[in-house]
Amino acid sequence: MSNTERKATQGMVKFVLTIFVVAMIVAVAYLAFFTPGVVEPGPPKSPTATEAASNRNEGWH
Repeated sequence: MSNTERKATQGMVKFVLTIFVVAMIVAVAYLAFFTPGVVEPGPPKSPTATEAASNRNEGWH
């Protein structure tokens, strides 16, 4: 293995490890700062079209 190949290999390994470390930092930051904690209950949801249609047809047995 020549000196040039050794330098290229070390450079590629360093590049890949840098990308991996940055990705891990971004993942931890996302999980720590951008995921919701306790979610407040919202207003009641309106029925979907399928639920509304099935409720209308319940008496049509």
